[in-house]
Amino acid sequence: MKRRLAAALVLLAAVPIALAARVPQNPFASKPAKEHALLQQLAGTWKASFKFLMPGMPGAGSGAGAPTATETDELLGELWVVARYDDPGMMGGRFSGAELLGYDPAKKKYVSAWADNQSTELALQEGTYDAATRTLTLSGESSDPMSGQKGTVRTVVRWSDDDHRSQTMFVPGPGGKEMQLFEITYERVK
Repeated sequence: MKRRLAAALVLLAAVPIALAARVPQNPFASKPAKEHALLQQLAGTWKASFKFLMPGMPGAGSGAGAPTATETDELLGELWVVARYDDPGMMGGRFSGAELLGYDPAKKKYVSAWADNQSTELALQEGTYDAATRTLTLSGESSDPMSGQKGTVRTVVRWSDDDHRSQTMFVPGPGGKEMQLFEITYERVK
């Protein structure tokens, strides 16, 4: 009887230790959808080259087209990617920004929030990914920093392969007609 009691006490003492060692999964935590796989492709460090494309303005940007900027994309679990962009030579000054990008299954859209060191506005965009063309298209409302007028901005990200992509932003131009504002080309650092 004493042996059984001692064995039961040892077993009871081991249960809390075993439960503490097991990392429980939050039953309310979101599970990744198949669309979250796109975020995995972004993870890593990228060399970047920024070029303004506004009409009437020379193709100004970072380092005369040579990659001088970097972007570090870090996964936040399987649901989000946090991108940190840093360009020390954009038109003679430093430009830094951060993006949070994920997929919202309820909206069936990718969602993005962008902030940088030259704007007080948080830019929110959402959109879709076309796997056939490897293109992510996001759009949202933004203010023109010169006029203060609200307008729709559109960002198009195209992958030519897993290690190269481009990002182009379109904004309202003269007369409200959409114009290309800039393009960033990226190459993965290996």
